[in-house]
Amino acid sequence: SDLASSLLFFIIEHMDNKNALACSYSTFEDYFGKSKMTIYRGIKVLEENGFLSVLKMGTSNVYLVNEDLAWTDSNDKKKFTKYDGKILVSKKENKDYIYRKQFDRFKALRKRENLK
Repeated sequence: SDLASSLLFFIIEHMDNKNALACSYSTFEDYFGKSKMTIYRGIKVLEENGFLSVLKMGTSNVYLVNEDLAWTDSNDKKKFTKYDGKILVSKKENKDYIYRKQFDRFKALRKRENLK
């Protein structure tokens, strides 16, 4: 699908040098202006056709563009792998953080100007 290829190019554009990108659905929804279900279907197409692997990270996913994984554990357990990942977050889903930053600047200004 067109969305699937757009998603793949978006991930490739933003991935790190290990082909990994941590990104929430909300960021994709914001960027592409599509519903969560539409994004999900696009990601599924990429996954089913071997373009991507999808790892879970809390409520976000880590997308790996078609490459063999190098697991850090050398024995048979192989439970974890390490990535130097770039992380994309959307402004929309982080309103609390943005509000806090603005509030902190306002607080600093009040203190500097000696306002109550």
